[in-house]
Amino acid sequence: MSTQETGGTSGSDRSGKGAAKRQVVRHLPGPFLTRVCIRTDDGFRWGESLRAASPAYLDAEALGAVARSVAVTPAAPYAVMPTLADACTSVHAEVPTPALLSDVVFTGDGCARSWVQGAFRHLGAFLAHLHAVSTEGAALPVRRRAAWLDAEPAVASGIQEARSLLARTVPPGAALSGRPDSSPPCTGPGTTPAPASTLVHGRLSTASCVPGPVPRVLGWREAGVGDPMGDLAYLLRDLVQSAAGTGDTGAKAGCAKVAVAGYEEARDASLTPCELARLASATASCVLDHAALRAWAASDQPGALALLRRADRVLPEILAAVGYRRVTTA
Repeated sequence: MSTQETGGTSGSDRSGKGAAKRQVVRHLPGPFLTRVCIRTDDGFRWGESLRAASPAYLDAEALGAVARSVAVTPAAPYAVMPTLADACTSVHAEVPTPALLSDVVFTGDGCARSWVQGAFRHLGAFLAHLHAVSTEGAALPVRRRAAWLDAEPAVASGIQEARSLLARTVPPGAALSGRPDSSPPCTGPGTTPAPASTLVHGRLSTASCVPGPVPRVLGWREAGVGDPMGDLAYLLRDLVQSAAGTGDTGAKAGCAKVAVAGYEEARDASLTPCELARLASATASCVLDHAALRAWAASDQPGALALLRRADRVLPEILAAVGYRRVTTA
């Protein structure tokens, strides 16, 4: 990607000093926020600018509470916590590269590379550590859906309408319906109901991860409390969409498998049948949400439908790789 420099110069900048600090190396616009990576003297810094300020995103006080809670846990080496420049703009600390894990995941053979699989194992472990962080005393929002759906209600209604239209094209019983014909009960002895107070990242896509020996995790303004399977579902969503777009489902399923294995190893417990059912449902919902966003933001209903059809074919293999077995009734 070509580079460009931001506008405006000081006297020292005109002499060439500090030019590295002004060099924008990546610019990633989106429907709700724009992300920019700037080269600095010490590395690269990512910033995020929201289209509009909203209480759906964490403010400085809540971000500080999350940062302090994470700093004393095994999740700390992964977390790149942002600071707020204003209500719409967050800036992260330096990272060693402007690359994102999504750059490789969304290529044909990216998930076949051993270092990529290692990154997914690390991210699974990171999530297990994050989900063990205490939220006691922290005033964090409950995340029952993506924060961007709560941030702009008028826009969210359009996306929800697109989602409902797309959902009607998914036949009952299809993998993407998110409605298994028979699911294990999630209440009673030996089951694991969705927790109400687990710290979640809220948007752990591969586009929020900087690759390296220890992957670094950006974002965090959508953190809150919620079901930890939702965080894992974001990673699986990217793998489903990559497989739907580029093929090589086996390699993507392999990355899903090692991510969940890393999660289970770090928490020293396998996912329960109930957790697997929640993970399957959340992954299907994430894929549907993203397709709806595409249909709304790009006015691309045909493209969104084509994505869903391909995703429905690859989703069962990826879910099977993490241990989920769909049970159907006769």
